[in-house]
Amino acid sequence: MNNRRIIIGFLILIGVFVISEVISYRNLEKTKMISAKNSQEIQPSLVHLSDLQLLLNDNEKFTHSWVFQDISDHPHKIELPELIDYTIPLKIEQLSAYSKKWDDADKSLFKEVCMLVDSMNVHQAWIMSRLHNFEAYSDPVIAVTVESHYDQVLQLTDKATKNLKTIIKNKKDQSKKEVKIAQKSFQSIKIVHIVLAVIAILVVLVVAYKTIRTIRLEQQKTLLTKERDQIRAQKIIIEEKNNEILSSINYAERLQKSILPDASDLSGYFSEHFIYYQPRDIVSGDFYWIRDLGDKLLVAAADCTGHGVPGAFVSFVGYSALNRALDQYQLTYPAEILEKTSDMVANTFSNQGRSDGLADGMDISLITVDKQTNRLYYSGAHNSIYLIRNQEINVLKASSRSVGANSHNELFVQHEFDLQKGDAVYLFSDGFHDQFGGDRGKKYMSGRFRKFLCSISDKTCVEQRQMLEDEILNWRGEEAQIDDILVMGLKV
Repeated sequence: MNNRRIIIGFLILIGVFVISEVISYRNLEKTKMISAKNSQEIQPSLVHLSDLQLLLNDNEKFTHSWVFQDISDHPHKIELPELIDYTIPLKIEQLSAYSKKWDDADKSLFKEVCMLVDSMNVHQAWIMSRLHNFEAYSDPVIAVTVESHYDQVLQLTDKATKNLKTIIKNKKDQSKKEVKIAQKSFQSIKIVHIVLAVIAILVVLVVAYKTIRTIRLEQQKTLLTKERDQIRAQKIIIEEKNNEILSSINYAERLQKSILPDASDLSGYFSEHFIYYQPRDIVSGDFYWIRDLGDKLLVAAADCTGHGVPGAFVSFVGYSALNRALDQYQLTYPAEILEKTSDMVANTFSNQGRSDGLADGMDISLITVDKQTNRLYYSGAHNSIYLIRNQEINVLKASSRSVGANSHNELFVQHEFDLQKGDAVYLFSDGFHDQFGGDRGKKYMSGRFRKFLCSISDKTCVEQRQMLEDEILNWRGEEAQIDDILVMGLKV
């Protein structure tokens, strides 16, 4: 009987073992299939989808450069045709092979992406065919039509990107689902082996389980430690590079501040004054310039091409040219100074007659005040000035050309105005009235700017500066500052 029971028990043990092995084998095969699908289909699809999404972002950026950069050998202009003709089609072709195994919804979204890319290429080809040389950028008709096509490119890119994000999310959800199924399969294997271990040799299996668990935890701990050390090392490198860059920019800021004049120089004629100077970045493309010659006071507010570091470089050139026009050529009237400054700036960026010279310059408003006669002389490049008397505004308009960057077909026009006690004169760049904000995210606009200056012109200059700062901050709200801001207020 005992032998029979032993045999029966042994047979039951063998049966349980065989059943557990069959269940384990099936679960392992199921897990292998899931793993193969995840590694051979889902993960490669996610990689290529992310690559295509990045390529579309580059495509949009390069198209923007083609539309708004009139430099023929700009790197983006060289890379855009290759991106359109080869890189993106190749990536779409690679994805097409994987998409055959996708569900119908993802296939439909991907097909729509392909159609959107084709439509996008049509608009880009039109843009590149029209903006084929420098003169095309100056044609207003071409500019309007190009902007229309560029807007279509932006809309198509946005829609294609949304479709790609949806497909990526679906694939990630599918991958998570497959992983959960695989985890359940492994869990069932574990349960079967635990049952077998209880029936057979509980202690050995527990020891083995704990040993395997300990080894896995040690491997995970080692891997996590290695990854942590790598992340720390990368963080240190990034911080060092960032500190080097910030240090250079901060030094450039100190250099730029060192050339800006002392605002107290304005007190040589004006009873009150303020300067609201707010760079968008650490350094600025806007600057102000003041020179007191004893019997005359010269004041300028300038807005150079660009902002940040490039704008700051141009501002050094502009500032130096103004000083040379005054000190070397003995010019004091605004129109004469701007003509000479324009020549010097143009020569600086002409690269000694080479065809790859830059077309950089600045917009500026410049006044000369004759302290003896109380007469104001003004000339400007795109930047007008406002003169407010008894809360009524006079707009002295600038010439429609820039300093340095444009041709000299039009001479700078000079205006004259007799000042009276209580008059307020305002010089400014376009950063204030071009700022986006408000309830609809629109520009502040010059009309609103004039009305606001009229409403505060009877205040002290200290109050005016604070009210200007409060006004632009309230208008901006959550919007980012888009440009350098400079406003100078001078009260006679």
